[in-house]
Amino acid sequence: MLFKTQKETPQRSLNWIKDSSQLDKIWKKSFEEDVLIFKHSTRCGISDMAFSRLQDDSQKQSHPELYLLDLIAYRELSNHIEDETGVPHQSPQMILLRNGKAIYNASHGMIRLSDFIEQSKTR
Repeated sequence: MLFKTQKETPQRSLNWIKDSSQLDKIWKKSFEEDVLIFKHSTRCGISDMAFSRLQDDSQKQSHPELYLLDLIAYRELSNHIEDETGVPHQSPQMILLRNGKAIYNASHGMIRLSDFIEQSKTR
């Protein structure tokens, strides 16, 4: 056989944030366990690359629950996240929430799931 096939890993469903009540549930959940929010602009090439890398990496590693926000469709929710966390808006951006507070964040090319996993281990 010329090519070895990689063992299939189960696909996790994508948790898209679509309303403020869902965001409230995510905030409450952060008091029980760490959660990740990825803010994605569907009109930005850099955001597309970061999102693709995040999707690939999330299938290979165990990580906190991941929620995605489409910034173009739900900008008001992004503004709410900025208000609640104090983390200035950027795109793409990922935020690690613990106990309702942002304990780690990164944007653009600095978004690496492994860094967020490492920060989450400090719980």
